[in-house]
Amino acid sequence: MKHWLLSLLPWLRLTLASGRLTINRWLFRTRKRIFLQQSLLAGFQYYEARALWHRLRPGALLELRRNPENPVDPKAVEVYWRGHQLGHLPRTDNPVIAHLLDRGMKIRARIQALRASDNPWERVQVRVEWEK
Repeated sequence: MKHWLLSLLPWLRLTLASGRLTINRWLFRTRKRIFLQQSLLAGFQYYEARALWHRLRPGALLELRRNPENPVDPKAVEVYWRGHQLGHLPRTDNPVIAHLLDRGMKIRARIQALRASDNPWERVQVRVEWEK
C-alpha cells in the first residue's frame, strides 16, 4: 500500500455496503483558514533559534503564546517550536494577533521560509493564520 495512503487510514472511516466503498462525508469538511499576516521572527539571536537552526524546516508548526507581562512590550507574542522559544513576533506586527489570542481564538503559525543570512531578523519568516 502506498505510504501516503497509510498515513490517511486513521482519519478515514470506510464502510463497505452493497459491494461499494463509501467514505463518510463529515471527514471532508475543511476548516477555514484565514491568512492574517506574514512576519519575520524577532529575537532570533536571543533565544533558542540559533541552536535549533539545523532542525527547523519550512512548514513546521509553531505555537504562539501571549506574554502580557513582558516589560518591553505588553502585547508580546512569543513563538515556540516543540516547546523551545525561537523568538517573538515583531512589536509592530503583534497587536492584532495579541488581541485574538487574548480572546481565545485559534491562531496557527508555521515557518514560511528560512534564509541563511547574517542578519538575524531575516532568517525565519512566519506565516500566521486564524483557524475558523
